[in-house]
Amino acid sequence: MDDKDKMLNAFKRALLDVDRLAARQVMEQRGRDMRPIQFAEKVVLPALEQMGAGWQDGSLALSQVYMAGRICEELIDEMLPPADP
Repeated sequence: MDDKDKMLNAFKRALLDVDRLAARQVMEQRGRDMRPIQFAEKVVLPALEQMGAGWQDGSLALSQVYMAGRICEELIDEMLPPADP
């Protein structure tokens, strides 16, 4: 398992636990190796897609997916402010 997969799993776990602080820590640990847009594309998006699939197959509640989306929205707004191209 490479670092990106570990980061994805840690981020998804934080979302499932509705743990904003842990999700933020994962985001901050991306370091200089991953730009904010790369983090969004390689970690946030796959985590949300996997959670959506979990809702479709009945293994996750809609409330979990909703809260994960809200946390991700907050983090993306911090990482990529609206004025940032």
